[in-house]
Amino acid sequence: MGNILIIEDEEHVRKLMELVLVRQGHVVKQASGAEEAFAILSKEKTFEEKTELILLDLRLEDADGLKILERLKSS
Repeated sequence: MGNILIIEDEEHVRKLMELVLVRQGHVVKQASGAEEAFAILSKEKTFEEKTELILLDLRLEDADGLKILERLKSS
């Protein structure tokens, strides 16, 4: 299945989403904020490690989700 990154500042929401996705066979990575998410993405080197889907909370405590989207598009 696919590699999914969850960017969500509320831990219980991240854990619930991870539980559902892992049960469906996905590999799930989690970040509680923007900088942690970009650190995870920057460490992906091989095709197999690459994130295929990002589930993004648009109202994070440390960043605006729309600004994260802009940064993702430019990288």
